[in-house]
Amino acid sequence: YLQANRDLVLRDAPALIAGDARIVDGAVVDGGSVVSTGVTIAGRVVIDGSVILDGASISEGARIVGSVIGRFARVGSDTVVEGSVVGDNAHIGGRNELRGGARVWPEAQIADAVIRFSSDV
Repeated sequence: YLQANRDLVLRDAPALIAGDARIVDGAVVDGGSVVSTGVTIAGRVVIDGSVILDGASISEGARIVGSVIGRFARVGSDTVVEGSVVGDNAHIGGRNELRGGARVWPEAQIADAVIRFSSDV
């Protein structure tokens, strides 16, 4: 029920993007997402129904769905973050997969290709 209502609300909601956010051609920001000031989003990135806070950096090919990415956090290439929260100043390396309520604490460092799913990192 809650997911159906979320989908209905976000389906037609515009994305809100700060004027100084840097979004490379080929990236998609959709579904009621919010991209804050100083954010960098590389090519082939998909952001859907998510909040990306100040100064965060999303690397090429990442997919962020229904998630919150904290201030100055970094998400590596080809990483999937779905239904999860990444804390301020955290770094998630490339080719990781966080789904279903995973939480990455502030300042956490996750190397490349070490997590396929987690509820508490």
